[in-house]
Amino acid sequence: MAPTKFTKFNLRWLDKAAFPQFAGWLSTVKDDIRSAHCIACKSTFSLSNMGIGAIKSHARGSEHKNIIKQQPSQSLMSSFFISQCGTSKPGDSTESANSGETAQPESFSNKT
Repeated sequence: MAPTKFTKFNLRWLDKAAFPQFAGWLSTVKDDIRSAHCIACKSTFSLSNMGIGAIKSHARGSEHKNIIKQQPSQSLMSSFFISQCGTSKPGDSTESANSGETAQPESFSNKT
């Protein structure tokens, strides 16, 4: 009986240019070169002897499709907030804006 061959995760599958259909959801599994991880589904699956076929099979699954379909409509929490760190306003000193510090309003300055 021939020995069973298992496919190892190919890092090329993470190349967005070569495999755009896997971009954003496919990941490696730490300490397991024979498995892949779906970030979207939060699931790990074996590549077994199917290799890239196992990844394509996972991508065709109804649960995976539903999760991927919902992702573009979901917004990141950070999109609801306005970042004010490191921004400069007219009249702020260049040194303060470049250092990443925000200028203090005069009422909070340490003038004595």
